[in-house]
Amino acid sequence: PAKKKDGGPPLTTAEKAAVLHAIAQLDGKATQKKVRRAAESALGAPEGALDEKKAAVKEVCEDEMSKQASESAPKKRKASGMSAEEALRAELKALKAENKKLKREKQK
Repeated sequence: PAKKKDGGPPLTTAEKAAVLHAIAQLDGKATQKKVRRAAESALGAPEGALDEKKAAVKEVCEDEMSKQASESAPKKRKASGMSAEEALRAELKALKAENKKLKREKQK
């Protein structure tokens, strides 16, 4: 799960992936509320379901914005030949793998 800094519950792997997807879909120009609504929609969750996790969503948004800023435009992605969607799929795959690993460790 995404780390929480200023209280509030952390995001699940699926929620984080949905938020990242929403950010990509909304082209980085949306409000955090719009990002939450789009993520809820992607998850099939009721409107407002992510409101209690505003802090975690904000953190993901900020991380993503600073990542995009440090890439100075999508230069990095173009160099690797990856579209935003492919990059998100790779991120989702990595998150799922990490989630599996954490579940296995928990069972030990």
